Amino acid sequence: MLTLLENFFIVMGIVSTAIFVVGFIFKAKGVTFVEFFPKKDNAPVQNIVYNNMISQSPQSSYGIDSRKVAAIMAAIKYHNEK
Repeated sequence: MLTLLENFFIVMGIVSTAIFVVGFIFKAKGVTFVEFFPKKDNAPVQNIVYNNMISQSPQSSYGIDSRKVAAIMAAIKYHNEK
């Protein structure tokens, strides 16, 4: 007759194997889960020169820097006025 501890290990082995198989099935389907320690993307800080002054542009959530847009619009306006 099996003891209580042996039954526990048998049940835990079956449960862990089932979870392992289900995890591989989800991974094959492309399901992603939240990581406990996600890797942070360290984007390099951009140094942009405006009027011979170096400024560090903040990274916006949309990836658009308003100073870059203003500089491009000023260049277009200057080009069109010639």
